Amino acid sequence: MRGMRNIVAHDYANVDLKVVWEVATFHVPEVCAVLEKFFAERV
Repeated sequence: MRGMRNIVAHDYANVDLKVVWEVATFHVPEVCAVLEKFFAERV
């Protein structure tokens, strides 16, 4: 995700919107689920 941020911030003219959509709809929810579990276990 960090690499994607760099591309979006610095090379936005060449951003592949299909890739952005895939990350936003498939990968971000997975990361959120892992983080929610992680933080729930630490409380």
